[in-house]
Amino acid sequence: MKIEIWVEQDRAESIVAAIMDAAHAEFAGGGIVAVLPVEKVYSVRTRREEAPNRIRS
Repeated sequence: MKIEIWVEQDRAESIVAAIMDAAHAEFAGGGIVAVLPVEKVYSVRTRREEAPNRIRS
């Protein structure tokens, strides 16, 4: 399973902490949390580059 969450950079660490608190397991293979930068976002419908905060699911 893969879950992606896009948030503003200043909220990332608190969201990581919440995920780690909720999902912590004492066994190997329990998963990872990765924080990655998003450099550019494009709308497939408009074929234009968009500001990340303007993208709607």
